[in-house]
Amino acid sequence: MGCVSCNCRGLRNPPTVQVLADIVSTYRPSIVFLMETLTRLPKMKSIRRTLGFQHVFSVDCVGRSGGLALLWKDDYDITVESSSWNHIDVQVTGGLSQLTWRLIGFYGCPESDRRRASWELVKELADCSDLSWLVVGDFNDIMQEHEKRG
Repeated sequence: MGCVSCNCRGLRNPPTVQVLADIVSTYRPSIVFLMETLTRLPKMKSIRRTLGFQHVFSVDCVGRSGGLALLWKDDYDITVESSSWNHIDVQVTGGLSQLTWRLIGFYGCPESDRRRASWELVKELADCSDLSWLVVGDFNDIMQEHEKRG
């Protein structure tokens, strides 16, 4: 089982989709979490097919910002528990172990005055289940100023 998380900064550009296809071809993940897709479900269904995945759940972009997507292959059974502009929370069963666990694809608020709400959301999600869980994504937060690039 492999899982890839990628901040796309928009999937409307064919070269971006090609880079994503190259990543999927190289790492062969069973699950992919995408942030800043800047797309809606019909486009994500097309990208899902292009990348060779059987399933997609997407949170549509709002105007020219946001958009999340989770793509997965048939070897995993995924149930969406909750979603918002900032997260997709799923229960995952499958793979060799057939264990059930949680995956939270997370995209933190880029605005510094709203980051506390992002962390509160993570805390709330953590309290929702006793299953083992994995958080992937971008918290849009840094510990030290020297970590910032761009």
